[in-house]
Amino acid sequence: MQEQYTIRVYDISLINKIESLYKKSRDIHSTKNPFFVDCIKRGMEDFEREYFGVKQIKTLTEVYNEIQKTLEKLDKLIKQFEVAENEQKTDIEILLKLLSCNYNMLIGISTDCPKQVKYVEAGEYDELPKRLKELIDLLKKEKDK
Repeated sequence: MQEQYTIRVYDISLINKIESLYKKSRDIHSTKNPFFVDCIKRGMEDFEREYFGVKQIKTLTEVYNEIQKTLEKLDKLIKQFEVAENEQKTDIEILLKLLSCNYNMLIGISTDCPKQVKYVEAGEYDELPKRLKELIDLLKKEKDK
């Protein structure tokens, strides 16, 4: 049994574009059915390439076009990662300050020397303890090796 499909298009701008392209390609397609089949086939190739990385490249121009598209996608991805990295760095800095402050406040409570709110809010206890600073420096040095 051979499959058949009926497609309904309601978008008037898409209908106008279809009509315009069909008129331009009358010397290639004698009727609309082969024109539609060709459009669908080409669209499926683009769809497969974009979502599944599938396409048979036949010419050098197609290779260059694929490389260009890949570079554009990579560029977008890199920019997204840079934004995410900056946001994460900011979040980590804030968390370090909050944790340091909590650490210093707990030390103050455990030594019967509670920290005053005005000093906590002023950021006076945001400094990382010396031993943790040294640990971070050591980890950074190991990473740079």
